[in-house]
Amino acid sequence: LAIAVVDPSGDLVYFYRMDQTQVASVQVAISKARTAARFRRPTQAFFDAMQTPAGAYVPTLDPTLVASPGGVPLIQGGRIIGAIGCSGATGAQDNVACAAAAATVQ
Repeated sequence: LAIAVVDPSGDLVYFYRMDQTQVASVQVAISKARTAARFRRPTQAFFDAMQTPAGAYVPTLDPTLVASPGGVPLIQGGRIIGAIGCSGATGAQDNVACAAAAATVQ
């Protein structure tokens, strides 16, 4: 996996890439984290919306938006303090990894 952590504005504050992770996953992880922080919701929400006919508007929200599972806001005391994005596995697996990490923030 490639794992990116961003601040509430979506700016990168930490990045880690595991051995053998494909290079393309680097930017995808950063973009997932940025999307989750800037839109204040998991990227899964955009993925789900795009599965419906009404979701065709999603790509028009922001040209850098990533509508793939694996971006999760980091919430502490009811406030978003950043977000984490994971890429390199399936979308569902990326989402599980990020959700587990986000659950440790309290």
